[in-house]
Amino acid sequence: MTAPDPDPTQPQVVYPFGEPPEPVFEPPPPPGGRRRYLLAGVLALVVLGGAALAVVWLRGGHGPAQPPPPPAAGPASPSAAVPPTPTTAASPTGPAGRSSAPASPADPNLVAADDFTAPALDTDRWSVYDSTNPNGSTWAGKMVQVTGGELRIVGVGRNPTGAGNVSGGLCWCGTDGDRLYGKWQVRARFEAGAGYGPVIGLWPESDKENDGSIGFADCRVADRRTMRGYTVSALGTTKYFEQPVAGDFTAWHTYTVEWRQRLVRMYVDGKVFFDSTRQAGVVPPTVPMHLYLQQLVGPGDDVPAPDAHTPDAVTMHVDWVRVYR
Repeated sequence: MTAPDPDPTQPQVVYPFGEPPEPVFEPPPPPGGRRRYLLAGVLALVVLGGAALAVVWLRGGHGPAQPPPPPAAGPASPSAAVPPTPTTAASPTGPAGRSSAPASPADPNLVAADDFTAPALDTDRWSVYDSTNPNGSTWAGKMVQVTGGELRIVGVGRNPTGAGNVSGGLCWCGTDGDRLYGKWQVRARFEAGAGYGPVIGLWPESDKENDGSIGFADCRVADRRTMRGYTVSALGTTKYFEQPVAGDFTAWHTYTVEWRQRLVRMYVDGKVFFDSTRQAGVVPPTVPMHLYLQQLVGPGDDVPAPDAHTPDAVTMHVDWVRVYR
């Protein structure tokens, strides 16, 4: 797909850097093996380290958060009943909305794409989480839906303890999923709502947090006015480098990460907001990784508890995904 230009009438993202540098392309790595599995549990907090965090804008009182918790391997049985899957309103279209065309196969660096126009999720590529989290909430497969030409990860429940609340997540850890270096793009928007935190990132094929990871669209604040990207470097001691950016992330944006041997760059709508070459001490991960999309359920992991203002359903919308060399 060709993403439309942002609508000048819409709230714009405030970038910490200027225009992005030219993309850096390297020879494609050897194809990786195919791996599919269910995921469960939540990653422990990562120790902050390295360069100081550069904060562009952050709403009152919300401090630096820990990296996302892609769950450890192994299925778990939910400890709470899963509510019925709600229906959600159709996503808006227009100049700043969803794209109308699929990713062009003419780009020689494009190796895989999913525009979610099929009637169901492609399970050769995607594996859905089915697990119980420490706060008593669950990730359930029925909360991951392909409908209306998009992927939706729905969260429901207002229990302030988290118990019984439910959302979902999935990873592209099957066909064409695990890669050593490349570029990933995701067109997405995040509905506002306390108690739920959408995250898009890369997680190691090894499923070991000490191998490092990348988050390139992490939006845990309730109003979705601050998003952050980060790299977790693991060289004996885990180090965490983040960059917040301000904007209206309830609107459609194209989130991109470019991961190379010597750099990690992240973009919103083609403009760079995280550049590892501008932060001392960042060492990009060096093992194959795959894309994951998930909606964390609070309270915990820097996601606030649901409250009386949390909508009946809080949905993470994904229009399409592209994977490049």
